[in-house]
Amino acid sequence: MKKLLIIILFLCCGQAFADGGRLRFSTVSGPFLITLFSTPEPLTPGPIDLSVMVQDVKSGEVLSDAHVGIDLQQQNGDGSTIHAEATHSRAVNKLLQAADIEIPASGSWRMCITVQQGSHSTVLDAVIPVEPGSRKTKLVWIFGSLPALALVLFVLHQLQKNQLQTRHPSINA
Repeated sequence: MKKLLIIILFLCCGQAFADGGRLRFSTVSGPFLITLFSTPEPLTPGPIDLSVMVQDVKSGEVLSDAHVGIDLQQQNGDGSTIHAEATHSRAVNKLLQAADIEIPASGSWRMCITVQQGSHSTVLDAVIPVEPGSRKTKLVWIFGSLPALALVLFVLHQLQKNQLQTRHPSINA
């Protein structure tokens, strides 16, 4: 019975992201190894989290004092740029630097990550896809499934109660 309840709880849980989310890429650029993580998966218009880990190429050491800037520009868009500074204070994992960005539309977005540490700096260009869709649909499914979950839990309780009364008729459950 407990196993069934645990399975039901796991089915009702959303995705859990490890530290910074989905690994987008890990690339050497200049003296740095730059790794990008993003959430949610898939990326859709609305708030997104971009987390960056910067390491020294030679030693593999995480460079916590590196400054990371992120610029996003929609390809085939109006040419406006979204800029954010990634910081350790926004990241759950302190090896990462994170930036919260509001993406207004779906499509391909050109990302420019600028990393500077001391006298060393580099610029890394990449393209990330933002799929059309809405997280509101997910919320509707979550809240729409709550009555069904309550019904399943009630039925399970009644079954357990009947089993207890069958085994021990003297107990009023």
